[in-house]
Amino acid sequence: MRDFRLAFRRLAHQRGFALVAILTLAVGIGANTAIFSLVDGVLLRPLAFPQPEQLVSLDESIPQFVGKYPFFPVNAASFHAWEQQSKLLAGVAILQPNTWVMTGNGEPQQVHGAIISAGMFKVLGVPPRLGRDFLASEDVHNQNHVVILSDAFWRSQFHADPGILGRTIDLDGAACQIVGVMPPDFPFPYGEELGTFFGSSLSGGPMQIFRPAGVDFASAPVVGNFNYLSFARLKPGVTAAQLRAELDVITANLLAAKHAPAGITVHAVVTPLRDMIVGDHGLGLWMLLAAVGAILLIVCLNLANLLLVRVHGRGHELAIRLALGASRGRLIRETVAEGLLLSLTGGVLGIL
Repeated sequence: MRDFRLAFRRLAHQRGFALVAILTLAVGIGANTAIFSLVDGVLLRPLAFPQPEQLVSLDESIPQFVGKYPFFPVNAASFHAWEQQSKLLAGVAILQPNTWVMTGNGEPQQVHGAIISAGMFKVLGVPPRLGRDFLASEDVHNQNHVVILSDAFWRSQFHADPGILGRTIDLDGAACQIVGVMPPDFPFPYGEELGTFFGSSLSGGPMQIFRPAGVDFASAPVVGNFNYLSFARLKPGVTAAQLRAELDVITANLLAAKHAPAGITVHAVVTPLRDMIVGDHGLGLWMLLAAVGAILLIVCLNLANLLLVRVHGRGHELAIRLALGASRGRLIRETVAEGLLLSLTGGVLGIL
């Protein structure tokens, strides 16, 4: 403890050196902490869903257009066929970002959300924390007059009222009954993240309201109208290649049964959900982490040089103290205490 007190007093008398050393460490550690936190959250930490390795994103690809459009969102007719006929999927669902004007709860306001098929939350493995999930009978054209709220929206707009279930709000003039509230940590993507898949920003913030899609599959065309992002959960042991092969067969049979234009083929694109979320940013994040790691190494080398130069400059003082009887161990402890004091201060400042 005495060594640290002496180190503190010595550094206090040499504020310029101490400030440069602390700020140098803070910049290096701060950059590494920030980037590693980002890499950990995006690349290293498992997705916040049960058995996330079973979750995939589904898209469709048309060979004739692959040069300009590598893939499209999912066509409703294809989704319906996959849902009805696939033997390898534990569940599949679709969604589309949307906005509504909500009335019935104070002043009219625009709210952001998504229309989803009734199985979405089952596929993701996250049920509502309050109330219930959508029923299959509610995910029908012109019968989709129920909604589930996000936890944040429930708290901000309805003051976390536990009696909210059964209450009615109007979305674009249609009366919808509130049947559930999602958990506070439900990691559903933001609207602007989903909007990038459709070539536009369809929402200006986090998802606030979910409503059944109510798609009229009977009138859905088999080619075109690629309007839905699709998530699916594989059965245990099923690979993406196996699922892709099965979905391609189902889609080909669908096109033949519906007399699609000659020469048109549609293939399924199966992407692990983590890869869909990370996209092309994974390599860039690793390179960024390596870059800031190199910066931290340079910072440490520079700081070591500063300390060595300082010790060399104190050579005369140290020689006198040795001549007066100070032990080498004592001098080494004081030098180490100064380094630790600088490191701890710079580290704490960098993390903050």
